[in-house]
Amino acid sequence: VRVPDVEKVDLIGTQDEKFFVEFSDKKLAELGFSAAEIGEALRSQNALELNIRSLNAQGNLQAWVVGLMPLVLLWALAHMEPEAMSLLWTTRVGWGVLALVAAMEGLGVWFIRRIVNIDV
Repeated sequence: VRVPDVEKVDLIGTQDEKFFVEFSDKKLAELGFSAAEIGEALRSQNALELNIRSLNAQGNLQAWVVGLMPLVLLWALAHMEPEAMSLLWTTRVGWGVLALVAAMEGLGVWFIRRIVNIDV
């Protein structure tokens, strides 16, 4: 429902509040809306915002899991095969590989967070 000169208001923080909407039946009739349509539009917008917030939280968690998984694997492999993994810490090629992995990890987390960050 679009009403002239009325914009969406962004609230900072989360609050469980009740609000009341007062409107003129005459004005609604002029705009071609019914009170039931206004109520349904408000309820569906609130439901959509809750769904998007939960999807944002899930996506952010996924970004952290994807970002931390290679570090956990690096730690596990360093303990399982220390002589093979020592090449990463002691050679120039190893340092280059670690730098490339770190850059790709950071880029991957950044992309995932941008994709899942939906502003409502």
